[in-house]
Amino acid sequence: MKTSIIKYLLIFVLIFFYTSVIHSQEVILPDSTAKVHNPKLASSMSAILPGLGQAYNKKYWKIPIIYAGIGTMGYLAVNYRKDYIIFRDAYKDLTDDDPNTIDYFNGQISADELSYWRDKYRRTMELNIIGIFVVYMLNIVDASVDAHFFNYDISEDLTLKIEPVIMNSAINNQNAFGIKYKIRF
Repeated sequence: MKTSIIKYLLIFVLIFFYTSVIHSQEVILPDSTAKVHNPKLASSMSAILPGLGQAYNKKYWKIPIIYAGIGTMGYLAVNYRKDYIIFRDAYKDLTDDDPNTIDYFNGQISADELSYWRDKYRRTMELNIIGIFVVYMLNIVDASVDAHFFNYDISEDLTLKIEPVIMNSAINNQNAFGIKYKIRF
C-alpha cells in the first residue's frame, strides 16, 4: 500500500517538475495594430493635470469625479480655515490681558469653548487638505492601473487545455514525458 502511494507520488513529482524544465511557455504577442498604452505616460499626465491620464486612457467619466472630489475638499478646507481664523482670533482677543479688547463674539462664548471650536475647525481643515492630496494620488494610481489594463482581453473564452506530450531533450538527446497546457483568458 505504502509503496504504491510513494510510486504514484514519485511519478507525479517527476512529471510535474521535469516538464517545467523542458517546457517553454508559448508567448502570444498582441496585435501589432493595437495601441499599447504607456502607464508611465498616463501617470505623468495625471500628475501634471488631474484627469489628463484618464482622458489618455479614454475613461472620460472619471474626470468629473476627480474634480468633484478635489473641488469639494478644497471648498470645505477654505471654509473651515475661515472659521478657524475667526475662533483663533476670538480666543486670542479673549485671553489677552487688555480689558479694552472685544472679541468677535462679545464675550458670549467662554475661552474653553473658543479653544475647542478653534481646534476642531483646524483639524477638519487639515483633514480636508490631506483629502485633496489623497484624491490627487488616487487619480495618478488610477491612470496607471487603467493604462496597464487598457488592452486586457475580457472575453468569455476562459479555457484550459491539457495534453500529454513526448519531447526530445536537447541536452542529452533523450525523450521526456510531460504535460503541455495552454491557458486562455
